[in-house]
Amino acid sequence: PELDAYRFSKIYYDYTTTFSESADDTVLSEANVLTIFDKFMEEMDDAGVPQSGRILYVTAAVHTMLKNAQQVQRAIIVGGTNDGRINRGVRSLDEVKIVIVPKDRFKTVYNFTSGFEPALGALQINMILLHPRSVIAVDKHSSIYLWPPGSHTQGDGYLYQNRRYGDLFLIEKKLDGIKINVDTGAVNVGISSIEQVGGTAGSVNSTGIKITFDEDVVGLEASHVTLSSGSGSAVKGNLSGSGKVWTLGISSPVEGNVGIKFSGLSGYAFPSLPVLVDIYSEKIIAVVSAVQQGGASGGTPSTGIKFTFDKDVTGLQASHFTITAGTGSATKGALSGSAKEWTLALSSPTSGTVSVGIAGLTGYRFPAATIVEIYGS
Repeated sequence: PELDAYRFSKIYYDYTTTFSESADDTVLSEANVLTIFDKFMEEMDDAGVPQSGRILYVTAAVHTMLKNAQQVQRAIIVGGTNDGRINRGVRSLDEVKIVIVPKDRFKTVYNFTSGFEPALGALQINMILLHPRSVIAVDKHSSIYLWPPGSHTQGDGYLYQNRRYGDLFLIEKKLDGIKINVDTGAVNVGISSIEQVGGTAGSVNSTGIKITFDEDVVGLEASHVTLSSGSGSAVKGNLSGSGKVWTLGISSPVEGNVGIKFSGLSGYAFPSLPVLVDIYSEKIIAVVSAVQQGGASGGTPSTGIKFTFDKDVTGLQASHFTITAGTGSATKGALSGSAKEWTLALSSPTSGTVSVGIAGLTGYRFPAATIVEIYGS
């Protein structure tokens, strides 16, 4: 057992410390254990590790997970002798040999002063998938003695004694043939529910995302949250809450779904994949075209600017428009139009460009500014 403990802990040490590789720390369950195994196998396949000869070392608990894994389909064969025995054993998986390791020999670090015992801070190794070509295990025997009967006090036969030395080394160029999962002791936290806050579909912006966990969480910060775009998008804001219920503030939402993922909080293990949530926003309007009306270069002044939008707009007024001088200038007048096409009247134009902003119409979001060329007299 000491040799087992040493070799497995040496694999972990060299992998994570000597060669600075990262062990997987996903909390294993019947729901995901085959997903992690498949990920390990796929990474080995992509790296060109031989498929034949791979060995999966697991604790008894992980072996039970494999037997009960949600994705496993098994045929139960009753012995032909009609003795009622049913063999539920899983001894290989995708032609990978499975070896069950007692959990006390499957730690990340040991104290070998007297026998072997887990050292302070030792983690439980859940499984190691490896190809034997990735490691070199060395045994050396020395000080060999054969004591004839009568020359020792341990029975009547011959007594064989030797001193055995052993070590194990990883091959740097073949690290792709080693995959490790460890239990960090983290609390496994699931998401019970997730929903947008403050928004109404097609008219009102969502202001946040409310998350309810199935376990209390302490110390969660916005830096632990990754917000990714899906069919929608948003900018991450502050995080507030405590215990099981937390709310992430968001701004500039674009209606659709976004992914939210939690990671990096010591002592907790969150779902490894982003969870999708629908968020809402005002109707986002794009300006298809903005063209001066009535004017011409060389002396005919523009009388207005005609806007064509990509969506119908209702309730638009001149007060929602702001004209900012650029190389040209103008004074805004009345607004007319409907649906996608609207015309803003101008007076006192000078030739050049002006910037037109549209804002303040509830339920709609327009571009910050549109540059238009106008003509003066």
